Amino acid sequence: MHKWFARRPGTLFRGLLLSEFAEGSLKENFYKAHNLKGLNIADPFMGGGTPLIEANRLGCNIIGYDINPMSYWIVRQEIEHLDLEAYRKAAAELQDSLTKEVGYFYRTVCLKCGSPDAHVKYFIWKLESYGWFTR
Repeated sequence: MHKWFARRPGTLFRGLLLSEFAEGSLKENFYKAHNLKGLNIADPFMGGGTPLIEANRLGCNIIGYDINPMSYWIVRQEIEHLDLEAYRKAAAELQDSLTKEVGYFYRTVCLKCGSPDAHVKYFIWKLESYGWFTR
């Protein structure tokens, strides 16, 4: 998802919400699951929507407004209900397609066992070796 506006850390807003509305210390509550159902959170200038997204994760009812239609669209896409089964199916189909088309680029010789067909998650290129960067 596109990062828009001056995004603030979600952890900041999670901490603020839990400090204000959860019982106990923030240190004890921060990593626990919470359900602040029934709590209404409004953000009249939502921008990138970070406070709303964190409030939504905590189970709050949320409402946000912004004059910029792009802001509204981005936040709606981030919060909208996701059909997990359809998502998993589409992700698996995409992975299979990419593996067939470019998967051979992500193979190398394993330095431990010598297998010529070891999977690679990513490569780190040293671009200076190719003369792309000069000092």
